[in-house]
Amino acid sequence: MISLGIVCLTIIVVTTLLRRRGTPEELGQTQLREIRDQLQRLEQAVDSIALETERISEGQRFTAKLLSDSARVAPGPGAGQGG
Repeated sequence: MISLGIVCLTIIVVTTLLRRRGTPEELGQTQLREIRDQLQRLEQAVDSIALETERISEGQRFTAKLLSDSARVAPGPGAGQGG
């Protein structure tokens, strides 16, 4: 979900920058190359963020499972005491 938001934000920013700079015919090859390189770096950053987000989510799911399992296994207060 976060990745989708980042991609949408990236598209908006790139569109705005291209409008300010002019049409592709007005841009020089050097500028186009720079933009392409920036977009590639941005894509790599988004991929890295998505991967780390998935790792965090997996860790949270694992922790939640451990906590729920330990709550089921752990005896309640006073259990095991002879009366």
